[in-house]
Amino acid sequence: MAAALEEERRFIERVTGYRFRSVDLLQEALIAFYHKRMALVGDAVLKIAILDDWYGEGTTIEKGHKLQQKLAENATLQAWARQVDLGPLIVLNAGQVPGNISPRQLSDAVEALILAIWLDSGKELDVIKQVIRTMDLASFVSV
Repeated sequence: MAAALEEERRFIERVTGYRFRSVDLLQEALIAFYHKRMALVGDAVLKIAILDDWYGEGTTIEKGHKLQQKLAENATLQAWARQVDLGPLIVLNAGQVPGNISPRQLSDAVEALILAIWLDSGKELDVIKQVIRTMDLASFVSV
């Protein structure tokens, strides 16, 4: 079991570019039962990081809205999760058929990972910005 967890940690660190200090936060982010709670805050952190970068650019409000909307939307996060094959790492709820992960669970898991990284980093927004670049979320949308 410990070997599997270590393998999952290395995988997540590779696809996000972030090295976890606490495996507990990573584990929590991968358990479907916790996704809703973690995803709520992770979504907000993701949007703040996106808008903070946008604000520094000095471009139009319309571009800021579009960036935030497209990069943080569920479809974008689901596409990334599918590309990296995140689904098999998600611990499903009791009674859920293995391998039957909903699109919403995928996007929630990504948002939960964002929160886990933010908390693990000591709430460093620049770390989240780098993770967004490493994940290359922009490649999944046309902005």
